[in-house]
Amino acid sequence: MNDSKRIKGVGLGTTDKQAPICVKLPPDIDTVVRSLPNRSDKIRQWIIEGMRREGLLPSGEP
Repeated sequence: MNDSKRIKGVGLGTTDKQAPICVKLPPDIDTVVRSLPNRSDKIRQWIIEGMRREGLLPSGEP
């Protein structure tokens, strides 16, 4: 197995006992998201920004 693809067990979300949230995306969006170098961080950022925009989170750092 390629070591660059192996889960390292470090970073955000690796010590919590939470199950990941998964979504299916339309093929064109999926292609763009998968091409991002740090897609997990970017997806988190987009979710947080959207939740703030809709008033579900206060402004500022989570």
